[in-house]
Amino acid sequence: MHRFRVGLVITAATVSTAALAQEASSSGAQSSSSALQEIVVTAEKRSEDLQKTPISVAVFGQEALAETGVQDFTALAARIPGVTLNSAGPGQSSYSIRGVASVGGNAPTTGLYIDDTPILPSGGDGATATIDPDLYDLARVEILRGPQGTLYGASSMGGTIRFITNQPDLTKQEGSVKGQGSYTEHGGGNARVDAMFNVPLIEDRVALRLVGTYKNYSGFIDRDVGVWAPNPNVAPPYPAYPVSPAQPSAVVRNVNTTQAYSFRTILKVAVSDVFTVTPSVWIQDLQQGGAPNYDVPSGQTGGPLVQARPFNLSEAYSDHFVLSNVTMNYELGWGNVLSTTSYMTRQEGTPDDETQALEETIPQGKFIPNSYSPIIRTRELTEELRLVFNPAGQPLSGVVGGYFNNANRHYYVNYLTPGYAQFNGSYTSNTLFQGVVLNDYNYSQHGDYSPKQFAAFAELNYAISSLWKATAGVRWYDLQYTATRYEDGWSNGGPTLSEGSAKSTGFAPKGELSYQANADQLYYLSASKGVRPGGVNTSNLAQKGCGQDYGPYQPDSLWTYELGGKTRWLNNRLTANAAIYYTKWQDVQQGETLPCSYQITANAGGAKVKGGELELDGLIGAHLQLDAGVGYTRAELDADAPNLGGLKGQQLENVPLWNGNASAKYLFTPRAGYEGFVRADGQYVDVSYPSFDRSDPATYQRAYAVMDLRAGLNHEAWELNVFVTNVFDKQAALSYYLSDNYSSSTRARLFTNVPRTTGLSLRWKF
Repeated sequence: MHRFRVGLVITAATVSTAALAQEASSSGAQSSSSALQEIVVTAEKRSEDLQKTPISVAVFGQEALAETGVQDFTALAARIPGVTLNSAGPGQSSYSIRGVASVGGNAPTTGLYIDDTPILPSGGDGATATIDPDLYDLARVEILRGPQGTLYGASSMGGTIRFITNQPDLTKQEGSVKGQGSYTEHGGGNARVDAMFNVPLIEDRVALRLVGTYKNYSGFIDRDVGVWAPNPNVAPPYPAYPVSPAQPSAVVRNVNTTQAYSFRTILKVAVSDVFTVTPSVWIQDLQQGGAPNYDVPSGQTGGPLVQARPFNLSEAYSDHFVLSNVTMNYELGWGNVLSTTSYMTRQEGTPDDETQALEETIPQGKFIPNSYSPIIRTRELTEELRLVFNPAGQPLSGVVGGYFNNANRHYYVNYLTPGYAQFNGSYTSNTLFQGVVLNDYNYSQHGDYSPKQFAAFAELNYAISSLWKATAGVRWYDLQYTATRYEDGWSNGGPTLSEGSAKSTGFAPKGELSYQANADQLYYLSASKGVRPGGVNTSNLAQKGCGQDYGPYQPDSLWTYELGGKTRWLNNRLTANAAIYYTKWQDVQQGETLPCSYQITANAGGAKVKGGELELDGLIGAHLQLDAGVGYTRAELDADAPNLGGLKGQQLENVPLWNGNASAKYLFTPRAGYEGFVRADGQYVDVSYPSFDRSDPATYQRAYAVMDLRAGLNHEAWELNVFVTNVFDKQAALSYYLSDNYSSSTRARLFTNVPRTTGLSLRWKF
């Protein structure tokens, strides 16, 4: 009932918006300025009005991004009906759309694009975590809900997120500089500087656009040194696990500091009136002093923002990526030919304090400080060539093209446990590791995961009449993947080699029928398929004492059936967009931890998702705009999954049943030459669970609601904003810490959001 009331309140707010807009309309308060702006999207790889695009799309344009003050997609995700954020901090976030989420696999379920370039991670540990591109000077962000397997290919099972950059302007010189300062509760001061400069080098022929950002943010989580989780039960006669002192020996304040810079350069060359070449480079570097997680004792649902550690070992995360692209576009008059070639490199460092985990796994009665610090390097080459055609006066239009992606992900770790040789001859070591000589060289691993994709696609639209349009599309795909893994160290039993490869081919079709009842009302019915690549498990698990080897796991796939409508009312002063859908998901890829502690991915049965979204935007007079949306996602197992502890009918992992948003913006003119606004933005996310085991409330991702307030004043080239984010200082659980290595039987680690932050920004345009 609580969830129902939340959805009812949001819906009631939007209905009130419609009523007020109608009242204002009947009073004659109409003008050209009292209308919602038309939004142009390229979701179907051609420019078209959002309200005439027959798929469910949420859009945040440049103005909305600036007014809300969001700086990365994690700040947007929870506001979007049907979208789920699972965040382990900057650079370590994953997203799912419409309940298509799973724990396991080497590929995400949501496609992520910068312009026409996919920026998907390429497999292995942390495979579903994507980069967090900075949003300054973006043209818009598009969120396409539902499978996009025809135009966007593998991994766009639940949907696709697109970051659309501003392109160089060939005709005018312009720029902007923005400075921002703020203060975070439980933390300290923050600073950020942004700049953009666009200059025509040769008028109407060559232009350069430069965009840069630097930010330095305080942490808000403290590390208590010299304390640890409560003493678990250690079966005698093993040595007793050390008992934690009541007070820490030291406290490190605000360990999760963040420093980052981003630099983007785009050169546009108009070779002729119909042919342009646009090379670009985007560099982004992120350094974080520690992870934004805190400890929650088992059986509880929260606690202070504190990490308990035996020693003060660094858990500093780093993420550096470079994305290079060359896009060539040739206009044909009746369409265009576009080629986009990209090369991306990324390196991540993810150290994890394993001191307590090692002692809990192998009780020796003493802590040995150690850190598990993998380095992950990714290289990825992508090419897409496509023809978009839309001849004037002809009923047939569409897109045809080809796609190629070749990636390599290299994983390296050298796990040392200094001083561990002292335990040779101990009772525990003699019992658990008979004949094994302990030393500092505990474990090492290096290997490569190399997926490759080929695809050809076509999506054709046929105007049956002025009112009816049919769409048919299909994508042929060839997915190949190989994996090589070298391991060594005393805990591995010496050197071992694991190799594997697999391949799958198939088709992802789509069918759609739309009805344009009039200029303001569009209705559509669609059926589409989505596919996620499979992968390779470790091939020598039997040798490691796991009982058997596990072969490759296959791609999983789904079909989604959707009915939707997009409508405008009251002379375009109210828009109402809605969609309902049913998804049937087969061979779901799910992670499973074996008794021998190794993790595998298996195709574990099926799931079904039923849900819908409702979004309304209303304009009252020329000053007040109210927006609201709600998403309902019933994603559940189709049958029992005993290996995962899941029962038929259970909600899938990391999927909230409800989420929604509401905002109010008021525009005013305090005096001639000045323009001002005030706005409030709220979001609600229902409870979700990181696993099918619901026994420990410490792991729950509890329901939360967050509100932001912002006000701004513009005068000529200047803009001043003041803001308070997370006004009520809500502590949200964004994800549960899942690691191949860390474990504690008496506490959980939860990642959380930024506490209440108050600040101001000043921007100058020239």
